[in-house]
Amino acid sequence: MSDQARFTWMKENQPARLSIANSGIEGKGIFAKQPIYAGEFLVEYTGEAVRTAVADMREKRYEDAGIGTYFWRLEQFLSNAEPLEGRPAIVDATIKHNIGHYINHCCEIRAKTNMLLPSLTSTPLNPEP
Repeated sequence: MSDQARFTWMKENQPARLSIANSGIEGKGIFAKQPIYAGEFLVEYTGEAVRTAVADMREKRYEDAGIGTYFWRLEQFLSNAEPLEGRPAIVDATIKHNIGHYINHCCEIRAKTNMLLPSLTSTPLNPEP
């Protein structure tokens, strides 16, 4: 099955597979409502892609307001050939988010990140010569 098909299946079946509930660790977390098998896509983590400098400013603002931060750093998924300066390298899911916002509350790692990054630029399809 292609990554796109697995992703589509995950999104269509997410309500039957996952729920948000109070966590014994801290706040809320995602809990499985049915078995999740190795290799399945678990959840999409959505938010706003921001540069590191913007994330640093937001982190201070969120802390001052007493809001927890939900940042996913993407540096390990971005090409080493391109400088990070000025590139969105963090997903801020603090305000704009979905159920994936709660994925990082488990202290025991039981899932691996499989990043499907969107293109940051548009490329024409088969431009004519």
